[in-house]
Amino acid sequence: MDTIVVITIIAVFWLSGLLMTWSMCIVAARADRRMEERGRGCRPDDTSHVE
Repeated sequence: MDTIVVITIIAVFWLSGLLMTWSMCIVAARADRRMEERGRGCRPDDTSHVE
């Protein structure tokens, strides 16, 4: 194999891994934001206020 073919294959796999990692971070951030919006003000274990 030529060196350029090997470098191209490695670059394609590296970039696809980078894209997958980035998209997973975006999905996790969106899910985290949704969980915060849902759980706001209705946590039973929140003992910061005294009634």
